[in-house]
Amino acid sequence: MRGWRTFLAAHLDCMVATDFFCESVWTPTGKHMAYCLMFIHLGTRKVFVSPSTYQPTGEWMQQQARNVTMWVEDEALEMRFLLRDRDTKYTEAFDEQFLPCWRGRREDAVPVAHGEFVRRVLDRQPQACLNALGCFSLPYLDHIVQTYVRYHNPMRPHQSLGNVPLGEGNEPPVEEVAGSIGRVQRTQLLGGLLSHYERKAA
Repeated sequence: MRGWRTFLAAHLDCMVATDFFCESVWTPTGKHMAYCLMFIHLGTRKVFVSPSTYQPTGEWMQQQARNVTMWVEDEALEMRFLLRDRDTKYTEAFDEQFLPCWRGRREDAVPVAHGEFVRRVLDRQPQACLNALGCFSLPYLDHIVQTYVRYHNPMRPHQSLGNVPLGEGNEPPVEEVAGSIGRVQRTQLLGGLLSHYERKAA
């Protein structure tokens, strides 16, 4: 376990972990199981979640690989390692989609079994919101999940970062002068399940 943690600590800035989570969707034809594929860049802790589907086919998996590759590029993140378990839904075409990220180095594309650290991080994500809300369609499930993503990446405070959102941990504190402190404003998401607080200028 110590060797695994050492490896993670040394490569967090270029490592992405992925895992599925499932949610029951109640429809007029009965209950169906929907699948979402979550990715997290371990260095920045930013997350990306696929659209939900009832059938995670090989074609769907390959498209999600394309989507997250574009997300990594748009966010200017580095990705050389992908952590995933041995779920058979991960196809060879899925793995091959990431080769440009690895600059063609096939040895970096070898699947790595999840460690305790990766599983713990992934399990904290939108499941708490899903447990409090009933899902009656794939679009509504996507609304819940993507709202959480929009909250997690720019809004959610992280205790280990000094209770600031992602990307703000290294910024110098804003100097406050007398009379410039405004009122705290609360933004509620998903009916108040998620809240974001910020101080407006006076």
